[in-house]
Amino acid sequence: MATILFGLLKNPSAMKTVTEEIRSTFASEDEITVASTSNLKYLDAVINEGIRLGPPSSVTVPRVVSAAGAMICGQWVPGNTLVGVNQYPAFRSPTNFSKPNQFIPERFLAGAGFDDNHDSFHPFLLGRHQCIGIRFAWAEMRLVLARMLYTYDISFDTQPSIKDWGEQQTFIFWQKDPINVRLRRRQM
Repeated sequence: MATILFGLLKNPSAMKTVTEEIRSTFASEDEITVASTSNLKYLDAVINEGIRLGPPSSVTVPRVVSAAGAMICGQWVPGNTLVGVNQYPAFRSPTNFSKPNQFIPERFLAGAGFDDNHDSFHPFLLGRHQCIGIRFAWAEMRLVLARMLYTYDISFDTQPSIKDWGEQQTFIFWQKDPINVRLRRRQM
């Protein structure tokens, strides 16, 4: 969530677009529910872009190559070898995403003209190892962001010391600097 807010506050046009989408969709905060936020395309794009730039975990989830071995990215990998893909470099690789270090939610909108490799973007993993909480996480992010952006005008209280969220330290989880924001209840 912090990465998403950071990206929105650093990109006023994205903040304006997602805020307008939310405020034009709902007449009151009471209308904002898990179900009613599931069709907000730009909000979903904003969340995906925030997750892409700041994946929740910095560790690689290992997998074991089958006993017979396998070709992976053109390289032979012997059987029973531990392999994994670190999300941070995969999600910020120019091989997978154009302008990879920029917050551009439009890359996740159909027909937006980006030639990005969305097959490389699986922040909740795939298959039997997919995060069991994926639906809950999406519901929570949509609901919290939609209610926050509907109710408040948000701005930086103080300018952050970093320009890119990825400049922060990471071990198993991110060692995040605080983002001081100002929330002003919007006039309706």
